[in-house]
Amino acid sequence: MPVGQPIFHRSPDVIESLRIQNLVIVDDADLELGEGLTCITGETGAGKSLLLAAVDLLLGGDAGAHLVGPAADEAWIEAAIDVPDEAWDDPALEPFLALRPAAGEPLVLARRIFASGRSRSFAWGRTISRSDLRAAGDLLVAVSGQHGQRRLLDPTWHRTIIDAQLDGDAARARQELPVLWRELAAAGATLRDLEEAERELQGHQEQLAADHRMILDLDPCEQEEQQLLAERELIRNQAATQAALERALSLLDGEHGSAGMLAAGIAALRTGAAAGTLGELAERATIQQEVLSDLVRDLRSRLEEVRGADQQAGRVEERLGEYDELHRRFGGTTEAVIATRDRLAARLERLGSLDADLERARVDRDRIAHRLDQLAGEVSAARRRAAAAVARRCAQELERLGMSGCSVAFDVSPAPLGPTGSDRVELLVAANPGIDPAPVRSAASGGELSRIALALQVAAGRGEAPVLVFDEVDAGIGGRTAHAVAGRLVALASTAQVLCVTHLPQVAARATSIVTVDKADGRTRIERVDGEEAIVAELVRMAGAAPGDETALAHARALREGRFGRDQEPAAAGPPARRPVR
Repeated sequence: MPVGQPIFHRSPDVIESLRIQNLVIVDDADLELGEGLTCITGETGAGKSLLLAAVDLLLGGDAGAHLVGPAADEAWIEAAIDVPDEAWDDPALEPFLALRPAAGEPLVLARRIFASGRSRSFAWGRTISRSDLRAAGDLLVAVSGQHGQRRLLDPTWHRTIIDAQLDGDAARARQELPVLWRELAAAGATLRDLEEAERELQGHQEQLAADHRMILDLDPCEQEEQQLLAERELIRNQAATQAALERALSLLDGEHGSAGMLAAGIAALRTGAAAGTLGELAERATIQQEVLSDLVRDLRSRLEEVRGADQQAGRVEERLGEYDELHRRFGGTTEAVIATRDRLAARLERLGSLDADLERARVDRDRIAHRLDQLAGEVSAARRRAAAAVARRCAQELERLGMSGCSVAFDVSPAPLGPTGSDRVELLVAANPGIDPAPVRSAASGGELSRIALALQVAAGRGEAPVLVFDEVDAGIGGRTAHAVAGRLVALASTAQVLCVTHLPQVAARATSIVTVDKADGRTRIERVDGEEAIVAELVRMAGAAPGDETALAHARALREGRFGRDQEPAAAGPPARRPVR
C-alpha cells in the first residue's frame, strides 16, 4: 500500500458496473453492482470464479489465450469505478489523473484479451500500462480466497494492518518516516556530490592554480591580439614597403626630384620683367610646394618606422607565441582563454569554501539520520504493542469463525532502516493447538486463509481497501459459524464494497444484493437478482429445496429477517483503524 494511502471513510459504491464479453464460457454479462455486501451464488462448476477472474483481469491480473471464449476472437472486460475522492491523492492513481475527463467522473477501466494471449489495458478508452492497472488494483481491491491470497501472504500488508492501528505520537512519527527518509537521501546525495567535488578539485588543485596563474601572468586581451597581428603583417611586408617609400622619395624630393623642379619653376615665375604679371601663379605654385613638403615629411617618417620594424619583430612574434600557447591549452581563441580564466577562478574559490560546505552537509545528514533513528525506534515500540492487540482480537475472531484453537501472532523483527522504519512485520499462525506459529504462507490451507483474512480485517477495525473480495470464505463451515462469517462480512460492508462467493444461504441471506451464476448448454449466465421474493427463491435453491417448498420458504424469510445467528455477532473486535501507510 503506497505511503499516505487514506482509510476510506465512507461505504463507497465503488464498482458501479461490470461488463464481461466472451470470457471463457461467459458470452455476455452486464451487471450493476451496489454498495454493501454482494453475494455471488451458484452451483459448483457454474463459473462463479469467472466473475472474480474478470475483476482480477480488469485490475492487472495475468491474461492468457485460455481466457478467450469461442464466441469471438477476443475477450473484453470493462467497469465503471466510483473512486473515493481521498483515493485520488494516492500515487497509485497519479498516472490516471492526466487522462481523467473531469473531477467526479468514475474511473472507466477496460481490458482486451486477444486470442494470441496478448492483452491491452485502457482507462477512459486511452491505453495505459498493465503495471499502472495493477497499482490501481492493489489500491482499490483486496482479494481473499483459496486462489487469490496475494495480500495475506505479503509481509508488507501485515505491516500495513499494524500501522493502521497506530495513533497519537506513534501515528505522527509513522507519517514522518518516509518524509525524513527522502530528506536523508537528499542530504546524502548532497554530501556525496561535495565529497566528489573535493576529491576532483584537490587532485587537480596545483594544476588549476598553475593554469590560472599562467593566464593571469600573460593577461590576454582581444584588442591587443588584433594590434599585434596587424604589426606582424606590416613586418612581413617590410621590404616591399621600404622600397616603395624610397622610390617615392627619390622622385619627389631633392634637387632633381619633383620638389626641386617645383622650386625652380617658382623661381622662374618670380624673376624677370614678367614677374609683376605672374605673381598670382607664383603664389599658387608656392602652396603646392608646401603640400609637397608635407607629403615628403610623412614619407620620410613612415620610412623610418619601416626601417625600425626589424627591432620590433622579435617582440611581436614572442607575444603572439604566448597567445598561441594559451589558445592551444585553453580553447583555441582568446575569448575561450578568458572564459577559462574566470572558470578556474570560480573553481579555486569553490575549493576554498568546500570545507565549510562539507561540514554543514555532514551535520545536516547526521541530524536527519538521528531523528530518523529516533522515530523508527518509537514506531517499532508502538508496532509491537499494536501487533499484540491485533493478534489477540484476531484469535478471538477466528474462534467465532470456526477455527477453534488457532493461534495468531505478529513477528516484529529488526530490518534495515528504510522509509517505513526499521521493522519487518510478519503474520504467524498455528492452525492447531500445540503447534508453534509459523508464517501464514506455510501454516494454513486455502479455506483457512480466507477466514484468517476476514478475521484480520475485522480485528483491524475495517477493511484496508474500498473493495473487498472473498472467494468461498465459508468453505468447510456451516451452522452457527456461517452466521458468524456473515455477520463479519456485513460489518466490513459498512465501510467497503464487499463481494463474496458463497454456497451458504446463511451468508447470502445477509447480502445487500445477490448475483447468481448458472450454466446451461455449456454457457455461463451471470445475472443480478432483484426483489425480495427473487432473493428468497435463491436462498431456497441454495438450501437444496424445491421451488415453492413452504418450509424452505419460511426458513429463507426467517434468515432474511435476521431471526437466526444474530447472537453470534458481538461488537466490533477492535477500534477503528487509522490511516495505513507503506
